[in-house]
Amino acid sequence: MDERDYDAIHDVLAMQRSANNLESIRSLDVRFHLAIANATHNSVIYQQMESLMQELEIARHVIPVQSPEKEIQETLEIHTETLAAISSGDPNRIAETMSIHLSMMEDAWERASGRKLSGYSRQLRFTLGADTSTSAWPSSS
Repeated sequence: MDERDYDAIHDVLAMQRSANNLESIRSLDVRFHLAIANATHNSVIYQQMESLMQELEIARHVIPVQSPEKEIQETLEIHTETLAAISSGDPNRIAETMSIHLSMMEDAWERASGRKLSGYSRQLRFTLGADTSTSAWPSSS
C-alpha cells in the first residue's frame, strides 16, 4: 500500500467521521471497503469486494436498526482500527481486526434473522492466524 492508497482510505474515514446520519455512514462504508480493496492493487480482490458490497446492500435493508448512534459509533471504531491495522503491516493484527469486523456483521445478521450462522469469522481468525506468510497486501518495499 502506498501513500496515495493510505490517503484515499483515510479520506473516506474522515468523511465518515463528519457524516451526520446512518445513511451517509453506510454509503461511505462501501467507499471505505472499496478503497481498501483498491489498495491491494489486485483487480480480482477489487471485483470481489464490489460484488460483496452489492450483496451486503441487500442485507442492510433487511437488518433492522436498533440504534443508529450505536451503529455509527461501532462503524467508526472498527474502521479506525482497520486502517491502523493495515498501516501497521502486521498480518496478525489485520486478521484479528477483520475477524472482529466479520463477527459484528454475523451478530447483526443473527439478531435480525433469528438464525445462527456457522461462526465463519471465528474460523477465519483461526485460519488466518495459522499462516500469515501470504498476504493480499503488496510489500511496501
